[in-house]
Amino acid sequence: MDMQLIGAGLEVSAFGLGGVFAVLILFYCATKTMLLVSGKSVKKGK
Repeated sequence: MDMQLIGAGLEVSAFGLGGVFAVLILFYCATKTMLLVSGKSVKKGK
């Protein structure tokens, strides 16, 4: 096995996992923001 090829594979894997975690964190933040906004609008309606 070529060490350069293994290094490139690990780099691609790291970027892929980084992208997945970035999207999960973004989804979490968007969900929290929507819950906060909907909670404030429900309180205003009462």
